[in-house]
Order: sequence, then C-alpha cells, then structure tokens
Amino acid sequence: MKLNPVEEYRTPSGYSIDALVEVDGRRIGIEVDGPTHFIDRKPTATTMLKRRLISAIDEIPLVSVPFWEWDKLGKDHDKKQQYLQVLLGSGDESSTGS
Repeated sequence: MKLNPVEEYRTPSGYSIDALVEVDGRRIGIEVDGPTHFIDRKPTATTMLKRRLISAIDEIPLVSVPFWEWDKLGKDHDKKQQYLQVLLGSGDESSTGS
C-alpha cells in the first residue's frame, strides 16, 4: 500500500503503538491486537483505556487489527491489502499494486 509505516511509534504522551501511517494527509495509528488484548473477542479495559488516551491526548485515531480477523485472511496478500484499505478508510485503489 506504500504507506511507509513508522513501526513501534512512541507517542508524545509515552504510549507505544505498533505502527503510524499517513493516509490522505491524516496520521492514523495501527494496533495489531493479539489474544491478550481481548476477553471473548471484546477489548480488555487496559486496551480500551490505551485507545482512548492516545486518541484524546495525542490526537491520533487508532485502528485495531484483531488477530482472528488477520489470521482468517491467511497468506492472501491482496485480501490483506483490501482489509487494511477498508480499515484505514483509504479509497486510493492505485495504492494496492505490489
């Protein structure tokens, strides 16, 4: 998708997020959330608090990639790109080229 992510980005408030990308001039944080971030597929209180604080204090909207959704896509690169495009709200179809 040619987003040039900044991996393990440390926010000004001190939180670490898995990646920071810029989409259509907007900075968006991406959290790849594994099993420890959920109880019965619902975010834990700690995960919810982190999301709220980063959005409020650092003014960086966060999107979550739940492990079960990512795993379901398997090794299909095109499906993974489409998933991320929808998640990030990017309508630029030209960015899907390999």
